[in-house]
Amino acid sequence: MNSRKKCYSLQVLTSRILSGKISQLNFLIMLGFAASLAMLYIGFHVYSYSLSEGISDCSKRRTFLREKKIWLLADYNTLIAPAKILPEVEKMGMRQGSSVNISELTLYRNNNLFKNGEEDPEKVSSLTERKNILFGNTEN
Repeated sequence: MNSRKKCYSLQVLTSRILSGKISQLNFLIMLGFAASLAMLYIGFHVYSYSLSEGISDCSKRRTFLREKKIWLLADYNTLIAPAKILPEVEKMGMRQGSSVNISELTLYRNNNLFKNGEEDPEKVSSLTERKNILFGNTEN
C-alpha cells in the first residue's frame, strides 16, 4: 500500500488551486470557512475583554459601595445616639414613655378581653378610656 502524506500548507494549497486540482468554488468555500473562524475568534476575544472590563468595573463599584456603607452606618449611629436625640426631643416637648403604656397597647389589641355589651375598640377615643375598659376601672 502506498500511503500519501497529506500536507496542507499555504504553498501546496496555492499550487493546487493554480493547477486546477481544487475548483474555485471549493476554494471560496474554504476561504469563507477560514474567514468565519477568524471572525468568530476575534468576536470571542472582544466579548471576553468587554466582559472582564464589566466585571472589574462592578468589583470597583462594590468596593466603593462597601466603604460608603461603612461611612453611612457610622453617620447613622452618630445621628441616632441618645446623646444627640434626647435634647432635640426635649425641645419638642416630648417625654419618655413607660413600659406600662406599651403593655396597655398590646393588651388592647386582644379583642377577647372585651366583654359583651361594652364599647367596640374603634369607638374608644383615648388611652385612658381604653385602660378603663380593659381593667374595669370606673374612675377617671
